[in-house]
Amino acid sequence: MADIFIEVDEALKQERMEKIWQRYGGFFIGLLSVIILGTAANAGYKSWQTSKNSTQTDLLFAVTTKTNYSADDLIALAPNLQAGLRSVTGIHAAGLYLEEGNEEKALQTYENLGADINTDPTIAQLAVYMATSIAKNLSAEDKISKLNTIIANTNNPWRYHAMLDIALVQANSIHDYKTARSHLSNILKSKITPETLKQKAHSLDILYALKEKI
Repeated sequence: MADIFIEVDEALKQERMEKIWQRYGGFFIGLLSVIILGTAANAGYKSWQTSKNSTQTDLLFAVTTKTNYSADDLIALAPNLQAGLRSVTGIHAAGLYLEEGNEEKALQTYENLGADINTDPTIAQLAVYMATSIAKNLSAEDKISKLNTIIANTNNPWRYHAMLDIALVQANSIHDYKTARSHLSNILKSKITPETLKQKAHSLDILYALKEKI
């Protein structure tokens, strides 16, 4: 019985965290992008150091090793880079815009990345997901429609994150806890869902199960 109360308490904490995640979730995506950027840049530097492409890597390092470099710095650099580095640089810039509180530029950057046929496919899918996630001018129905498009693509690596988002919209905006829980159930049943995402889904499922009975 004690375990149940602990889980409910965690679920209530999760409810309070929902607004924080919706506002600052992009920061964590940006932080992930920083790691990706550093890895890609270092790998690129080693492989291109003696090649004709070393100039691009030098340009990237010149920007990212500056103290307090900004998203605008990365956006200005991006046209000088090949598609792979340009994609990673762009997604990192969007994350920095979110960190800076500039959601308009972040959204524009995500949308541009998602629409550019030269963007790395996985990064393009992330950009489309993030653009949908942070857009404030979408109605609940429109956001659900866009998230469902992401979910329908079984090859999209962000589809389970979209399921969590759509569950939040269904519960918070439409108060359809049954549908919200069906999306959470898909996350929990999946064998490839990250454990941290499953933990969030589990906490929300407990919370929405309680609300469904009210």
